Amino acid sequence: MYRAEGRPYIRLRFANAIDVQIQIGNMRYPFLEAEKDTWVVDLPLDPGFYYVHLYVDNCLVLSPYLPIGYGHCRPANYIEVGPMEDYCLMDQVAHGTIRHEYFFSTVTNRMESCLCYTPPGYDGGTESYPVLYLQHGFGESEISWTTTGKANIILDNLIEMGKVKPFALVMSDGMVQEKVGSEERLNHVLLERMLVEEIIPMAEKKYQFGGCKEKRGMAGLSMGSVQTTRTICDHPDLFS
Repeated sequence: MYRAEGRPYIRLRFANAIDVQIQIGNMRYPFLEAEKDTWVVDLPLDPGFYYVHLYVDNCLVLSPYLPIGYGHCRPANYIEVGPMEDYCLMDQVAHGTIRHEYFFSTVTNRMESCLCYTPPGYDGGTESYPVLYLQHGFGESEISWTTTGKANIILDNLIEMGKVKPFALVMSDGMVQEKVGSEERLNHVLLERMLVEEIIPMAEKKYQFGGCKEKRGMAGLSMGSVQTTRTICDHPDLFS
């Protein structure tokens, strides 16, 4: 919600709480009890997306009254401060489809999953599309690009506007870990192997996209950009 001057604020109910705070990045902001059990905080935030951490009486809580995504290696609340670009908003345009694929990985020796987005017009058509393999940042998961990232909504809108040609997305869980002693540690080589040996063959056999270097790309955010760089440099024959 916003004040008359446009400043964002959050209003939540916490029964019998004594202290309520919200952490955004490295900053904590205290709520004020506006009335019994109703807590309000004004936030000096610019437009954008923010993961938030709520502390009630010094206990970290997940509120069902704020959007829930996946960040910091767990389900996490987030907020979006407007105004947002038009292409980020759900609109009355033709929409693509998101499919959740599950598979057993011989690389990790367990069940894994990825999301595939196919653009409007894919179902029932015969056209073969380009595909972008898109990796998330540290602590997120394969769902992050379509929940908090709105990648499918953005593409639907840009395709409708004629600003991009239709293409598909494949979003994999990049938090691939291996056991080292008693610890689980990230191993970017495992993600690279899983993508090249398992996900690309599986997805491009099942769907009408990719199939050659010229119709296949890769990109990523933060940790995903490291994984992208490793993968495309090791396999220049696979990605344009």
